[in-house]
Amino acid sequence: MIATGPDEFYFGGGGMRVDFTANTPGPSNVGLGVVQQRRFVDGKWELTRWIEGDDDAQGEILVLHPDTILRVMLYRFP
Repeated sequence: MIATGPDEFYFGGGGMRVDFTANTPGPSNVGLGVVQQRRFVDGKWELTRWIEGDDDAQGEILVLHPDTILRVMLYRFP
């Protein structure tokens, strides 16, 4: 996992399931706003798939399948 911003992360690898909790002041609930599967091609990131709905439990749980790179942007809500 690499944090690239306050609410943006890249996950690489596989075989894990991740859920998020807030650890800073603000709304207490955290959801998956944007989940994109990407790959690195010719020196640039290429979007290969948007993940939403049933694939991310309606924005609640991130599932990382083997050999996958995901860009994840979170949001917070009351």
